[in-house]
Amino acid sequence: MKELVGKEIALRVKDNEVLGIGTGSTVDSAIKAIGERIKKEGLCIYAVPTSYQTVVTCQEQGIHVLS
Repeated sequence: MKELVGKEIALRVKDNEVLGIGTGSTVDSAIKAIGERIKKEGLCIYAVPTSYQTVVTCQEQGIHVLS
């Protein structure tokens, strides 16, 4: 179920959007799904994460981290 929610969230993300991203397993699924879209579609996404672990996950998926 969490992976399904993550994929649905990723479908709603738009190019050049700035996202506030929290923590947790559902968020991790969403970040990975967003990362897949970045790789496939060349999207540019920015994030303001709430934790260090989310920073790392975002960077691994090609999401630009803002402070």
